[in-house]
Amino acid sequence: MASVLSIYNSALTELGQRTLADMQDTGGGEAKRLLDRNWCDVRDRCLEAGSWSFALRAVMIDPEEGFTPAFGYDHAFSKPCDWKRTHVIAASEQMRSGLVPFLDQGGHWYANISPLYVRYVSCHDQFGGDVGQWSAHFAHAMSLMLAAKIAPKAIGSKEAAVTLEKAGDKALVEALALDAGNLGSQPLPTSSWVNSRRGRWPNAYGSARS
Repeated sequence: MASVLSIYNSALTELGQRTLADMQDTGGGEAKRLLDRNWCDVRDRCLEAGSWSFALRAVMIDPEEGFTPAFGYDHAFSKPCDWKRTHVIAASEQMRSGLVPFLDQGGHWYANISPLYVRYVSCHDQFGGDVGQWSAHFAHAMSLMLAAKIAPKAIGSKEAAVTLEKAGDKALVEALALDAGNLGSQPLPTSSWVNSRRGRWPNAYGSARS
């Protein structure tokens, strides 16, 4: 099972740097600070690269109150704050894609139906933000991309950054190909559905919060 520590150490190894004994290890110096600073940005970029099975979240959304689209569609739906990539927009729990005309623009989806059923890549700490759910291949790609991000400052090498980013891109493609088999076509169980109404988003346990 992957962990933040194991991914940090993989990135440090790629850069030829000292690895960490634990997350409180003060011997990591500037490299550790760079890893901390860039973790969320690199993680989000990797999550945005595909519809990862471990990061998919399903919600039912009501239209945003007090917001009227200027033209073209009847309803506007706010994207959740943990949204990183849309997987399916649908009119029912069966999540049949391609049947709902919609517009994705800025922080909203626009459509003529209500409610809207959406399955999306989430960075929430119980979905894509949960490192323990990551596949080994995704974790490897993440470590390469993290090493690429900090290489210019950690070891003063832009060339290493370019090489590592290319390796990371390749690793992401391989991870996506392997993960595709996990998506399947089964509908989600009713208990997994959460509802967002009046601008409120579900917390980790399925109830709504402001």
